[in-house]
Amino acid sequence: MTRTNFKNIFLMFTVALCLSALAPTASAQIMTDRLFPSTTKGFFAISDVNHLCQQWRSTDFGSTIRTEPFDPFRQSFSEQLEQSWIRRFGMTFNDVISIASGEIGGGLVAAPGKTPGLALIISVKGREKELNTFLTKLIKKVTSDPNGASRREAITTKRGSAEVTVLTFPDEKNPVVLRTVYFALVGGYFFAADQKYLLEQIFGDRSSPLAGNVVYQTIMRRCTADYPEQKEPQVRFFVVPLEFGEALYSLQNSASKEGTRPMSPWPILANQGFSGIQGVGGIFDFGTEQYEGIFRMKAYIPEQPTLALKMLRFLDSKEIPVPDWVGQESSRCSFLNMDILSLFNNMGPLFDDFVGTAGVWEDTLQSLEKDEKGPKVNLKTELIAHLGPQISVMRTFQDFNEKVFIGVQIRDGQSKEVSSALHRMFDNDPDFTSVPYGGDVIWSHTPKVQQSEPTRVSGRHGARAQGRAQQTQETQQQSKFRYAFYVADDTLFASNDAEALRQHLDRRAAGDIVSVEKTLNYQTISAILSNAAGPNGYSFKIFANNLEGMRNNYELLRENRLDQGKTLFALLVRTILNGPDNKSGAHFTVDGSTLPPFSALEGHIGPAGFYGQNESDGWFYKGITIKAIAQ
Repeated sequence: MTRTNFKNIFLMFTVALCLSALAPTASAQIMTDRLFPSTTKGFFAISDVNHLCQQWRSTDFGSTIRTEPFDPFRQSFSEQLEQSWIRRFGMTFNDVISIASGEIGGGLVAAPGKTPGLALIISVKGREKELNTFLTKLIKKVTSDPNGASRREAITTKRGSAEVTVLTFPDEKNPVVLRTVYFALVGGYFFAADQKYLLEQIFGDRSSPLAGNVVYQTIMRRCTADYPEQKEPQVRFFVVPLEFGEALYSLQNSASKEGTRPMSPWPILANQGFSGIQGVGGIFDFGTEQYEGIFRMKAYIPEQPTLALKMLRFLDSKEIPVPDWVGQESSRCSFLNMDILSLFNNMGPLFDDFVGTAGVWEDTLQSLEKDEKGPKVNLKTELIAHLGPQISVMRTFQDFNEKVFIGVQIRDGQSKEVSSALHRMFDNDPDFTSVPYGGDVIWSHTPKVQQSEPTRVSGRHGARAQGRAQQTQETQQQSKFRYAFYVADDTLFASNDAEALRQHLDRRAAGDIVSVEKTLNYQTISAILSNAAGPNGYSFKIFANNLEGMRNNYELLRENRLDQGKTLFALLVRTILNGPDNKSGAHFTVDGSTLPPFSALEGHIGPAGFYGQNESDGWFYKGITIKAIAQ
């Protein structure tokens, strides 16, 4: 999925999620899934924007950030958000507020032979006057520009005709670049689309709407069945993963010349069985079921996985134990059970497909084992076979930098075999530095930055593979990323920082780590997840100490350094505020210095948890956020 077009979808969802605090009426049932066609590859819908905002305000965090100390920051944030979003359909945040009366739906449609397009559908029942005022002002603004234009067209389908307002927008930064947007009002819904055919499909034959899609129905039925009582979700979302990804790829690279486009991964994934994931979707609610937020999602896989999809074999258990090295300072920790051997056994064809040459994976394994100048390691029997099913991940912060520690379980008494294999792989590798530690060594990846001849690859797909290999080498030469490995008695450790790993191992050896399992936050979340998962348990669990995770991001905001942050939160905020069409990484202009001290939020940020489990037709996921717990 390309970053810029991910922004388009993410921003549509984010803004719709926050919209219409002033909406005067309500819609009680999702209808836009009956308006979007079956060719919709990505979809979201909010059943009642007014109710959603009320529920958000009812949460402890939502009500706190609406207090007076946060007013200057919210104003600054809102102003940049307005500038970001006006470039999509010509509508500002307040414009949408003024016309929306209830439901909002958005989607990415990819019909065969057509350029994928984005559409937004807003319920405006009872607000037609406000809609007319908005359109009049928008047309006046567009036509006041020498390059702007407005015209009326009629779309005729089997169901009749609809009048469409067509506006041509000059780009604010590059007036030579023009965008065309199509608007229409039909049946109390206001439609905005960047492709004319989208409206033709929406207004035309409705015998095959998204709501009639069996995959969409199955996913929504499973997620809503998890409700303690029947009700309408506040938010729904749905994607057809590979087709959605390919549509975004097509949008991002539509203007690129053939031969200069980056490789699209989506056909390769489809060729390797990942089309078996026929749909992913779910529902989300604020301030309900005694939670701050609750999330349910289903990945629908109706047939037995084939080819490389068999890699993803997750193993449910009643409980996943917390390793002693995962401490209470964790901002987020994850625990996963999966069949490591299945992952290894089924990744070869996928690797070959991405490289572009059949047999490369097997040749690589053979080279590692039998090449006279190689490490002479059989990866499967001398490394993978000694690893257990549990993978644990701990994230924490040090001076605004996120440190990641990953631990892969080693089967009882088999750490020497794992250590031996890694010694042969890394000891003589010029890109690794060995630092003695604890009777063994920490291997630190310190690649030498130098120009080198591109790897020579022959075979049927040699030219394609040659280009990819050269591109990979150039990327590696420019990379500053470092990582480290260490083998303990029971765990193969990896980290993004060798010194941080050494310090953490020192603390473990000294018994100075207080397990996250002993904290009240973790115990509360874990009990909720275990009860929700039921007797079958789960294959993975995530715990998030949102207070500690937010503290560092908040201080970055206050110091106006969020544009430098490398955390997920920093990325998402920059994505929102840089706008859907920004390709240059616009400067982050929100003034965070007006924020009150972080103590204003302490006591209002609760922990969160998430689990996933196997089902006969795929995977089901559930996550919750709760109110802050008095410690």
